[in-house]
Amino acid sequence: MKHVEVVEKGANIKEAVNQFADKGFEKDEVYVFTYDKENSKNLTEVTDTNIIRLSEEGPLHSAASLFLTREDEL
Repeated sequence: MKHVEVVEKGANIKEAVNQFADKGFEKDEVYVFTYDKENSKNLTEVTDTNIIRLSEEGPLHSAASLFLTREDEL
């Protein structure tokens, strides 16, 4: 099951992650993305959520990401 939640303010991310937990998602099934990669990394650490790894993304998509803008990646 896939579910996407768009949050406009960083302060609301913890609440959104908690709502995913209330719906039965484990934290390793939740990913946090922002337009700023460093901000994504920091929020992922703060919320103890998962990160995308090469094995999940696939080598072809990882290579293509080198040529995409952050907006295109998201």
